[in-house]
Amino acid sequence: MKPSLQEQAYARMLEGLRRDLGVCMKEFENPKLQELMLNPDGKLWREVAGEGMSDTGHRISVIEAEQLFGSLAGILEIELNAANPILECELPINGARFEGLVPPIVQRPTFAIRIQNSLGITLADFERRGVLTHRDDPANKRRAEQRPFVELAAGKSHREIIELAVQRRLNILIIGGTGSGKTTALNAMTHSIATLNPSHRILTIEDTREVRCASENIVQMRTDGSVDMTRLLKASLRLRPDRIIAGEVRDKAALALLNMWNTGHPGGLATIHADDPYGGLVRLERLIEQNPGIRANPQEIAEAVDLCVFIEKEEEVLAGRKIREIAVVERYDPVSKQYVLTNV
Repeated sequence: MKPSLQEQAYARMLEGLRRDLGVCMKEFENPKLQELMLNPDGKLWREVAGEGMSDTGHRISVIEAEQLFGSLAGILEIELNAANPILECELPINGARFEGLVPPIVQRPTFAIRIQNSLGITLADFERRGVLTHRDDPANKRRAEQRPFVELAAGKSHREIIELAVQRRLNILIIGGTGSGKTTALNAMTHSIATLNPSHRILTIEDTREVRCASENIVQMRTDGSVDMTRLLKASLRLRPDRIIAGEVRDKAALALLNMWNTGHPGGLATIHADDPYGGLVRLERLIEQNPGIRANPQEIAEAVDLCVFIEKEEEVLAGRKIREIAVVERYDPVSKQYVLTNV
């Protein structure tokens, strides 16, 4: 039976999409491919099972990326523009999950494509490939011997403590007043991430572009009138982040940040206005409760935030600001209704 005109038109659109995917189609041929990611700088990254993340060496121009987004939006019959800059869908050619962003929330078109598992992996495959842990696995012994961070930080300088926290992927909240240097401190810590963990994929979310990062694998997102930080935090989860840097948290987006830090995305950074580490945690409570019908749970906050770094203005030092306290968030005591912090 001859295809209808509508079917023929759809087939032509799919063929056009395959052409616009270009080098991505070649990457799709790898049965171990898990994720394919285009960063704003035009670099195409891949994550392959058993091999980790790497730069494919391919580059996709802005024009090529815009053509791809246009083809996909046309097939899906949706609008993609400054007022609607996020495209979430399944690729009609292979069912892969597509998360795409366009300006103004990113500088240039950005996407992450998560590939469906087509390998039919079994538990026996997992065991053979080392995914399943044996009782005698050395890693089990290492974890059992890990000491609390407070003990590891004892006797160390502030720099050593922060670098240790970065290595251990602690969630760090940078606290201070206006002009105290919070963003400068955040940038310094971001540099440590890029230096100590160069393979990590970093996503930044800000109202204004202030975060500076030397990582080669970075996606920087900015809020816009139509897309707030909460929406970007949710979208970021589909862009395959290793670490999420939220910039300044000043509204109800604190709830989304807390949820991320509590659900498998450690090693994040964020700044917040307050006068001391304890005040920073209380401030988080107030921001979370800006969400209608939500009451902050201090125990969840204590579980999500690992380290508080307090910085303030200091005219007597050359830089004009100084880190005054670094406090480990131990827990929230429901009896005294107080956060238990230990300065290190």
